Amino acid sequence: MGRKITIIVFSLVLALFFLTLPGWGQEKEQKPGIKTPVERMETPKATKPAKSGFGIGLRLYGGWNYLDSGDLNPGISGYLDGQSYGATIHGWTYSGDYNSLHGGLNGGLDLLLHFGRHFSLVIGTEYFQAASDSERVFTKGTEQLSLGFHPEMRALPIKLGLMASLPLGKSLNVYLQGGIGYYWTQLLYQWDQRETPDWVNWDIDVQAGAIGYHADLGLELKLARKLFFFLEAQGRLVEVDGYSGPMTVTGSSGSPYTVDCRLYYFKISSPVGPFEMFWPDYETPAIPGISELREAEIDFSGVSARAGVRIRF
Repeated sequence: MGRKITIIVFSLVLALFFLTLPGWGQEKEQKPGIKTPVERMETPKATKPAKSGFGIGLRLYGGWNYLDSGDLNPGISGYLDGQSYGATIHGWTYSGDYNSLHGGLNGGLDLLLHFGRHFSLVIGTEYFQAASDSERVFTKGTEQLSLGFHPEMRALPIKLGLMASLPLGKSLNVYLQGGIGYYWTQLLYQWDQRETPDWVNWDIDVQAGAIGYHADLGLELKLARKLFFFLEAQGRLVEVDGYSGPMTVTGSSGSPYTVDCRLYYFKISSPVGPFEMFWPDYETPAIPGISELREAEIDFSGVSARAGVRIRF
């Protein structure tokens, strides 16, 4: 009914316009087969309906992350402090600190299934890591011994989430995203000891997986009709244990060998208090004076700051 009224009003306005033209009110002989201007008028085209918001999108991003690391940092630092305490008792001096493992890089991609103008289902993956290098050197007269530690944490999750966006203007959106994922994780850990001419290396490659959770807050700027730039911060909760894998030992005193190892955490007593220990071993440690023995936990919880682009198809 509304469309019919629009056509009628439009026709009346057009008719009045033509009636004001010079000579329009005079009668003219109509030739057979020739239509009057009103008869020639076309019906207005229907307006296109607004887009429903359903569709597919792709996000690509990269940035920086901070990882908690769990038992790794206090365990390695505690081992160094314990060795240093014993060395000073026997007249050694030392230099060099443990560089905690926290910061690293990340990058990933997400597939977005838009349903409606403000909600999207997000299926994605990303790769993130963090690494550090540390060395402590012990000296006694002309003797010198060094301990090196080179851990690297890696993760590759498959994630599922829900995103909700709120427009702040024609070209700016704020959004929230939350979800769950399965995180495949890896720890590469090289531990070496050098006392010229002798040396020994322990190369450890252990893996484990766990369920984790994430939440994102971001700001998105429209660059073109289907291209957007975004900045976002992510918080993550991912605690992983049950690591296992090969440990290869090489050194100056014999042929290399490889054993299956697991990661352990414990505290060992001393006259100045307990030292925390992060301990890779092929069997459960049975060291006098230890307490709170358990499998070590590597904590990939933390935060990420990243930038990227979203493409809508």
